[in-house]
Amino acid sequence: MKWLRARAVLFVAWAVGCNSGGSGFTTVPSSAWPRFRHDTAHTGAGIGRVGGIRSAPIAIPVDSTPPYSPVISSPALGIDGTAYVLSSAGTLAALKSTGEVKWRAQACELCPAERQNIGSTFSSPTVHAPPTGASVIYIGSNSGRVYAFEDRRDHAACTLCFDANLQRPGFSEVRFLAPVTLLTHVVTGKVTQVLAPAIVRRDANAEDEGLLFSLSSSGELLWTYPRSTAYPAGFVTAVAFGAGSTAFVGSADGWLHALHLLLGGEPAWRTFVGPFTDVDTPVALAPMTSANSVFAYTSTGKILALEAVGGTVVWQRDLGATGIAASAALGVQAAATHQEATPTPTRQLPPTASQNATPVATPMVAGSATPSSTSTPTATATPTVTPLTLVPSLFVLSKGGRFLAIDARNGNDIPTGDVHQAIEGEVLSSPALSLDGYLVFGSSQGSLYAIHNGSGLSAWPPIVLAPGVPIRSSPAIASDGTIWIGGDSGYVYRVGGQ
Repeated sequence: MKWLRARAVLFVAWAVGCNSGGSGFTTVPSSAWPRFRHDTAHTGAGIGRVGGIRSAPIAIPVDSTPPYSPVISSPALGIDGTAYVLSSAGTLAALKSTGEVKWRAQACELCPAERQNIGSTFSSPTVHAPPTGASVIYIGSNSGRVYAFEDRRDHAACTLCFDANLQRPGFSEVRFLAPVTLLTHVVTGKVTQVLAPAIVRRDANAEDEGLLFSLSSSGELLWTYPRSTAYPAGFVTAVAFGAGSTAFVGSADGWLHALHLLLGGEPAWRTFVGPFTDVDTPVALAPMTSANSVFAYTSTGKILALEAVGGTVVWQRDLGATGIAASAALGVQAAATHQEATPTPTRQLPPTASQNATPVATPMVAGSATPSSTSTPTATATPTVTPLTLVPSLFVLSKGGRFLAIDARNGNDIPTGDVHQAIEGEVLSSPALSLDGYLVFGSSQGSLYAIHNGSGLSAWPPIVLAPGVPIRSSPAIASDGTIWIGGDSGYVYRVGGQ
């Protein structure tokens, strides 16, 4: 198991890169799964292992009374394992790691009396776990407000109510669909900015426009992007952080925007990518970053890698008719790098088939021995050497259940095994990548899956959570391997290991 831990350390060093070095902020998560897609790079890769036998799932309603509204947002986990979940009707629930309800919150007493209810929302909660003190949960709402709730064990205390309608009275409607992203200081760990992408309208018949709000932890408006007039399309993706103190956000017209965070949101560059949203889910495909790159992908199956500084396209893939409704995960894939046998000076041998073979992926299954290749020894050639190489990889699941592993450096396919377990329904749930190499996701038919990112084998048979009811929430994986995921049934499901 030591090499699995080493793999995680190597990946974190590659993925985060210079995101936190010298920039005054950090992207390293403060808990096992504090936000949508795990971290501010949106890797979707956690530290829990999910292989092995699973216990029977526990279903917990998020709303306090029926009828229960869908849970489309993704759970977030506190440093003590508490799961925070938000229903589409506007109930924020805190659940103990064992599944019991700690508290529910539906209103913020800091807001004006007529505007205290959280209201409908698809935004996932984001948790800030400071070095000392209570965890604070930030959420956005379709009502045009951003809230913060402090977890005080048996109840929640609202500590922030930012009302965008009061800041910009010229707009008749403001919606925060995407999760907020927190900028924290690398030394103190305090929240320095709360970034909230919004869709705005000037009146009921107007077209959607966009504003990115930057707030202080106390709710003071710091800046907006654009500065004066709104952008002519709503901002629909969560904000990702990348190299050079840069933030990335996608707009509904298909453009990826890069902003200088430490220059008050000044634009750096923008590039047209394509649609970020799918008709079957309101959660947009989130951009993803590594040390020096930003990755964007569209609901029509287009994938791009761009330089984080400057926006130059490094490579581009078009998957054709393969639609994508779920964000990709970013991790490492074990691949065999082939080296040719070296002939001796006394005799020249013709090349063999093994000498010209295409490198193939080697599954990294916890507890298995490191594989190696063999060759037939001769008097004149040394045996073929097949060292193990860790390749930074994008793991993509199409809407129809097709699985792809793509080399993040050049866009080439990494050979993998076929998915051995047929997926019933469509994949609308963005997969979470476990430490032992499994992609965990839900389906539109209400089942939970875990397939290995190299072999395509399942960690366990599909777990039916809500027969025939879609799961559009993205799972969160706790450090002990417990899986939390919401469903359109109105329940959040806890699936632990035995």
